[in-house]
Amino acid sequence: MTSSESASSESASSESAEQPVEPAFPLRLPAGWTGRHRIGAFSVAYERAVGTAILYTTSDSGIDTDDLVKNYDECLILDTSVERCRDGLAAQRVLTCYRQENRSLTAEHWAVSQDTTVHLFAAIMPTSRYRLLAPAVHRALRSFPSSGHASASIPDFQRFQGVRAVEFEVKVGSHPGRGEILIDHDRGRAAVLLPGMSSVRTVPAGLLPAWLAACAGLGPRPAPQRSGRLLAEPQTIERLLGGETVAAPGLWRATLSNVASSVQGRWLLGTTEIVDAGQAGLWRIDGGHEVRVLTATTATEVWGLLTSILAP
Repeated sequence: MTSSESASSESASSESAEQPVEPAFPLRLPAGWTGRHRIGAFSVAYERAVGTAILYTTSDSGIDTDDLVKNYDECLILDTSVERCRDGLAAQRVLTCYRQENRSLTAEHWAVSQDTTVHLFAAIMPTSRYRLLAPAVHRALRSFPSSGHASASIPDFQRFQGVRAVEFEVKVGSHPGRGEILIDHDRGRAAVLLPGMSSVRTVPAGLLPAWLAACAGLGPRPAPQRSGRLLAEPQTIERLLGGETVAAPGLWRATLSNVASSVQGRWLLGTTEIVDAGQAGLWRIDGGHEVRVLTATTATEVWGLLTSILAP
């Protein structure tokens, strides 16, 4: 090797050594995801087939919901909570839905404080696939900090075929009444007549969950204490929600007395009814004509219910 070749080789080695090596994406990603790509200040992991991405960056501050509303079109703040990641790290979580042209997207923003650094994540996915994708995305976000190797894959998404009819009724709210939705999944369109609307509208099917959430006034609520399930006749649940004293476990009587005095909305999607008791939390009622089941729920679970009308 000549002296010039040796010098050239040493120079190339020096330049290679000086180039920063990008760290692995700091989450345990589902199998098949691609990480370590960049968009501006963000590192990005994504799965093209399911149309989902997680953006990551660091900051010295957390999530500002006012900024989210300003930065996204027709943004709804659906839920907020505190989650736990690895090593007990607390994560501030904000669930949002927003519009991008004729598409509806759901985003989970997580802010994890570690020493003096705030790690910011934004998991963005099609609203129609939220219920399918959310469990895997949550597992990935809770894995922080992780070396970024793959975990279980996300199930295949199969689109519902044909036309589907969905009933939506507001029993208590600003626009009480019955509504009906016809969804043509093959064409991705829906005919909508919701309470408070004077005529039928035809809209992209993916926008329906956001329309229903806005109609129902869905938003962050305190999470009620999980007190199991109350199985009772429909009349008994109605009397309890009406504030009457009836035969029921003492804990339920006290809890539902607080709920009954705080009801600000009640609505049904199909056979599931949601009771919005404001500061007393959200509750769902399921079942048939003979026995109904009352359980505490969250705005995130309710959003999963609304998005399920677009799922297979």
